[in-house]
Amino acid sequence: MIAAFLSIYVALRFFAVSPQEQPERMLSSLFRAEAMKWVWVVLLFGGAARYAADYFVALVVGFMVSLVVHWLALLWYPNGVPRRRK
Repeated sequence: MIAAFLSIYVALRFFAVSPQEQPERMLSSLFRAEAMKWVWVVLLFGGAARYAADYFVALVVGFMVSLVVHWLALLWYPNGVPRRRK
């Protein structure tokens, strides 16, 4: 749930910028969203360590697995975005 929440947060913050904006504005929006994502990570894991200490290791392992899956998903199409066949 934490990984999904953080991915949705970054996507919403990044896509809040209009496509007509300058690339620098879009890039700074992405960097700000990623920085805030890691602030949220620290806060959520700090709360989990405080209030759910019995499950903390499982939570960290699950989060790390989800990060690996997200990174591996980027490699799924080695030649970029798949094209439709005509």
